[in-house]
Amino acid sequence: MPLTPEEEKRLREEIRNELERREKSLREDKQQKEAERQQRLEQRMREKIREEEEEKYFSQKGYVKYINHQGLAEWIKPEEAERRKQKRRSKKSSSRYKKYQKRRLIRIAVNTSIFALAGIILLILYKFNFTKKAEYGSIIVTSNVPGSDIYLDGKELHAFTPDTLRRISVGKHYLVVSREGFTTSPPMALLTVAANKTGAVKFTLKNSAFLGEVIIESNLSDFDFYVDGLPYKMTASTLKVPIGFHVFAAVKKGYISSPSYHRILVEKDKAKTMQFQFNPEEEIGYLQISSNRQNEYIYLDNKFTGLKATGIPLPVKAGTYEISIRENGYLCKPTMRMINLLPDEKELVIFRSEPVEERQNLQISTRQPGAVIIINGDCTPFVTPIRNLALSPGSHYFNFMRGDSVFAEKDILVDLAKLDNNNLRFNF
Repeated sequence: MPLTPEEEKRLREEIRNELERREKSLREDKQQKEAERQQRLEQRMREKIREEEEEKYFSQKGYVKYINHQGLAEWIKPEEAERRKQKRRSKKSSSRYKKYQKRRLIRIAVNTSIFALAGIILLILYKFNFTKKAEYGSIIVTSNVPGSDIYLDGKELHAFTPDTLRRISVGKHYLVVSREGFTTSPPMALLTVAANKTGAVKFTLKNSAFLGEVIIESNLSDFDFYVDGLPYKMTASTLKVPIGFHVFAAVKKGYISSPSYHRILVEKDKAKTMQFQFNPEEEIGYLQISSNRQNEYIYLDNKFTGLKATGIPLPVKAGTYEISIRENGYLCKPTMRMINLLPDEKELVIFRSEPVEERQNLQISTRQPGAVIIINGDCTPFVTPIRNLALSPGSHYFNFMRGDSVFAEKDILVDLAKLDNNNLRFNF
């Protein structure tokens, strides 16, 4: 359907405003980098001037620069410098010093020979140790719906059912299969792999195209509605959405929504009711947060918003906010932005995320097993306990759900670099 002249004009204005803000942001970043470069140049110039003045001052006083045995520069009298040089030469030429150097070289040679010989012996023993037990087994993974993605210990293998996973290390492993539009039973399988043995796991997938009812109640009408962070066109107060875990949010211009979102489990043949209260706010501004990925949830002051970085105007109270977006497998630049939002102001914040190949394996468990793991706002196909869950470096937001029960009202921010070990346990 073609755009009307008014719609086209409005679209062009929005695009132009976004381009102007982007240009302004790039210009400010460039100015900041230039200021930092000038500051570094100024600092180097100050250091150079200080060195020149120091050398000039001590030279006029008759001092000379001398590098001591610690590698530090000293300004001393010429006679003192000559005395130290003579002392150093006499020490090196003494028979006692020569004997010390000879013993030192002999010790180094002997130690090097011992380590080399030990390494050769260990290598021979390892290579010809025919009694060494096999360290691997295999797993046959099947499902009633072929072509389902296979995950092993939290890692996507880029393999599909049916398949045989070979050279799997001996011990316990967690298996998950997933396919869009289907739910899996069991959600996770635990299998112990034995040496030179082949285990088997079978999953049953059910079509999750079944819909559940969600009833929306609010004190006002004509608001924008979002499901899983993306716009959803409402035609009635009762919605039909696929069963499973979902995030629902409502936004109305000039109002603050309470709560800002609902995270619930939609079930077949069981209607769920949620309420939104729109409260007027005099000092209100709008944040337009966008990213090249547009699949990352927005966090304000480390609080989940229920909306994704698609550039929609988000009404919030005027003030200072710390804005961040995250997605596993991607590194966002910048990782965080501080914005001072004024009343009636519309602030555009643009992020850019790049894929990263580096991974850190994490073990996650809860007091009771079977909790759905939520990472950066998204419900994953994994449940607790799980080991070797592959996560990109940096910090991530975690939460858990079991039915309609949520572990924490506020998502938990975990910086992987600050963990003493790779084991996370939650009392849930």
